[in-house]
Amino acid sequence: MPEAGKNVKNETLQVAGMTCVNCERKIEKKLKETPHVVTAKASFADGGVRVTYDADAIGIDAIEKIIEELDYRITKEKHRFSVSSLITTVAALYVLYALLDRFDLLGFFYDFPEAGEGMGYGMLFVVGLLTSAHCIGMCGGINLSLSISGMPRALATRFSVLRSGLIYNLARVASYTLLGGAIGMLGAAVSPSENFKIGVQIAAGVFMVVMGLNMLNIFPWLRRINLHMPKFFADKIHSGKKNGPL
Repeated sequence: MPEAGKNVKNETLQVAGMTCVNCERKIEKKLKETPHVVTAKASFADGGVRVTYDADAIGIDAIEKIIEELDYRITKEKHRFSVSSLITTVAALYVLYALLDRFDLLGFFYDFPEAGEGMGYGMLFVVGLLTSAHCIGMCGGINLSLSISGMPRALATRFSVLRSGLIYNLARVASYTLLGGAIGMLGAAVSPSENFKIGVQIAAGVFMVVMGLNMLNIFPWLRRINLHMPKFFADKIHSGKKNGPL
């Protein structure tokens, strides 16, 4: 904290390039480690970073450069709700749906037979390719980061490069087993109606679309519709990274 009498200023910077709440932690951590920066608070939803700093010791240009070195971009544009953009997107989606329906292309999704009902090896191969995209997208990046983080320590011990992957996969299998068992027990005790099941599927689909749009940064105002880990747990995880990778 700067001493009393210092020229302490508050600035709010608009930052482009934040794709998730983890970007908030990344920017905040870097700025808080910067000398003469008193506090830093980043917001993925607003696309802004509020920083308090000693203006006699560090300039706002230097702070902007620090953020840009993290592969983000300082911008003057503030995220606002755009009715025209929303209407344009809805109209484009409707036109696309109408064209697919007009040329009977939507029927393609009903051509996949159910398991055990005439599904040959060729169709199994196609389904496997389609579902593999989920594994690559969800687990691929995690496995790659674990492999990279374990490489420096591979020079010290023979099995250190396998340690991170082993711990990750054991935790993944254990959590899937416990979660699956709990959901199975809940499903055996409670029988939701068909309308409820349909509602859950629609809500999940909408949430996934919103997540995709947020990552593409097409509608920045949609960032307010975002589920994320509670800040307490996120801060614990990031503070644990100071001790190095597993």
